[in-house]
Amino acid sequence: MESIKQQVEALLEQEPQLLPAAMAERLGISEFEVVAKAFMIGALIKEERRQASLTQEELAEKIGAKKSFISRIENGH
Repeated sequence: MESIKQQVEALLEQEPQLLPAAMAERLGISEFEVVAKAFMIGALIKEERRQASLTQEELAEKIGAKKSFISRIENGH
């Protein structure tokens, strides 16, 4: 069974524009709220990563993800 991270990565690779709408429907909130929360979460992760003196690549390696996944999260996508 795929993890949530794997499911999100797969969706981002296939059709990234569908993610906010799907998440909004699933969570029962507006698409705007999903995008705003994603942006805030990304900013927090970026700040923490920088405080830890890690590059995106180093963080990705530590958590078993791709660098592009970290970049997308940090940019609110």
